[in-house]
Amino acid sequence: MSLRDEKKQQTRNTLLDAALKLMNDGRSFVSISLREVTREAGVVPTAFYRHFKDMDELAIALIDKAGRSLRKIIGEARQRASSERSVIRTSAEIFIEQLNADEALLHILLREGTVGSPAFKEAVERELTFFEEELCVDLVRLGNAKNLPLYA
Repeated sequence: MSLRDEKKQQTRNTLLDAALKLMNDGRSFVSISLREVTREAGVVPTAFYRHFKDMDELAIALIDKAGRSLRKIIGEARQRASSERSVIRTSAEIFIEQLNADEALLHILLREGTVGSPAFKEAVERELTFFEEELCVDLVRLGNAKNLPLYA
């Protein structure tokens, strides 16, 4: 990756982090403006458009990032499943740990799914459905492979 590409990715991540920071105090994504995000990120508003078409595209990028965080939970559950504990209990504990670690990010999926544009709502629904389906399949597969109960 070239230095220019790295700088562009860094600015994109700074914009994503700025939006998350603005949402940390309980604000909804739809209540924050492009100007607030760019001010928090320390870039001019026109720079925003080099990375995102509009605020909806920024929101979808945040949802995708939150989805990656959820997939991390599934990976952790695979690693930490043990013969002494149920797969579901372990997964729930990992979910709570990840929620605490990525609070603002995961709250986007949990809190913001009913507000915003149709594209935003659809992206939230897509990520949550994907997570639910993957987790169900994975839990059953793990339980069967390790001869563990799904609940106990």
